[in-house]
Amino acid sequence: MTILFVIEDGFQTTFYLYLLQGGKKKLLRFSPDLFLTDGESLAQKYMQLSIDDFLVLLKAMTHLEIKGYIIGAKEKIIDFLLKDKEQLSIDNPKAFVYEKEHTVFEQGKLMVDKKMLREFITYQLDADNALGIFERQEYALRLIRNELLSDKRLTAMPRKFSRLKKSIETNLKLSDLLKFFSAYKERGDERTQRLTVPDSQIGVKVDEPSVWLQQIKQFLS
Repeated sequence: MTILFVIEDGFQTTFYLYLLQGGKKKLLRFSPDLFLTDGESLAQKYMQLSIDDFLVLLKAMTHLEIKGYIIGAKEKIIDFLLKDKEQLSIDNPKAFVYEKEHTVFEQGKLMVDKKMLREFITYQLDADNALGIFERQEYALRLIRNELLSDKRLTAMPRKFSRLKKSIETNLKLSDLLKFFSAYKERGDERTQRLTVPDSQIGVKVDEPSVWLQQIKQFLS
């Protein structure tokens, strides 16, 4: 199973390529600031191309067949998670400051409204933790999973997936969506290997395509 999850947000769009192969889970996390050989960013390419052509581009980068995709516009993800609630309880993995509004998010349990949830998942590179935004966006994906799977009644799950499908664009069947969100968990030996591209922590010129293409190749081998 190879599925692309896109958190759509213009020039701040991020990309999560999930692989489940031979019982092993791997996740490639692509920054919108990843610059390609023609000088354009990955987010720019996404905005210019159809989803089918974008999957062809990712195939050229990863040598993977990517047939399944889920596209969630940031605002629709927020609306799905809040539903009719004024606030949502979250568990912030690490303290950070949302720089644009100077909003301080403490580590741990927080109650957030729509504005704060938007700031929580909006792309930015934290001053002291370049991977922080990817951790927060993945946390939001797990919140979606929890919302979908919290009620095990046979009548409840199709209703929730129907509501989700109104908030996303996907070519996956209900059974494949369920398989994806069921797999998106970690426990014991089931932990997911991750690579963030570009990896701004490796101490080299990370926007050089030869560097991150080699990273991808090594990660997937």
